[in-house]
Amino acid sequence: MPQEHHHHHHHHHTKDKNKKRHVVDWLLVLVLAAGLFTMAAVFYFRYAVYSQNVMSEAVASSEYYEEQYSKFEQELGLFLSAISVPEDVINEDQGLREWYYFELRKKTLTEDRAGFFEESIHEKIEEPVRQYLTENQITLSEEAELGFENMLSSLEKNLAMEIDHPDIRSWNEERTQFFSESELILQLSALAAVCAILLLFFIQHYLYRGVHYTGIGFIIGGLLSAAYILTQYLLPSGEGAAPAGLGSISIFRQSVLFQGMLIPAAMLGAGILLLIAERLWRQYGKKS
Repeated sequence: MPQEHHHHHHHHHTKDKNKKRHVVDWLLVLVLAAGLFTMAAVFYFRYAVYSQNVMSEAVASSEYYEEQYSKFEQELGLFLSAISVPEDVINEDQGLREWYYFELRKKTLTEDRAGFFEESIHEKIEEPVRQYLTENQITLSEEAELGFENMLSSLEKNLAMEIDHPDIRSWNEERTQFFSESELILQLSALAAVCAILLLFFIQHYLYRGVHYTGIGFIIGGLLSAAYILTQYLLPSGEGAAPAGLGSISIFRQSVLFQGMLIPAAMLGAGILLLIAERLWRQYGKKS
């Protein structure tokens, strides 16, 4: 390669230039790492702290629902035996518990679709009971009819009340707000990272050095992000804390940690791959 055979009087000049380039390289590495770190932090909030899936898992696994469910099951059992309808009329296709939790998760995810659960209760409980009564020619007394209606509506209320938990509502509001507020930051940090990578390649004599420094930038960005996410997890009062009204904060926080850590892990992986690629390039590039 021609650059390696410098004439002697050029030597000092090149050394100076290399020194400057070295400083610029490291500045760009820091810009890249900062850009990646910022992106990771935004993604951590978007796809972990404010993940509706993580949230609805946590809600569904909280003890509160266990209690609600067993109350509901008891109430239903008592009522059915009072109007002499066998319990398996309702349990026909899938377990009642699965249905209850499935509806629950669906409702947490689509918190604003009113009338959803009511339809489901009608379909799952009211219809089969009414059908059984008709088939067996049983007529409910006014009192029993009223009891049936009350039971159905109390089931609706129970679930609606918990889903409309003020904590979950404020979590949803914060989520929407964060998504809109973080848009610009995300775009700027992505732009900074891309520009840093392009410049790193642009100023090199040898392209593999661009690969090397980009890899280092990814590793630093990944390590910083991992440290940040871990700190958020270890500080109980971090913004990553779940709504206080949930019985399963620890489950929520562990899921948030796990989902969040996927991003730094990907960055570290990319950085290590780039460094390996650069080593191979230099090894085989020299031979050819």
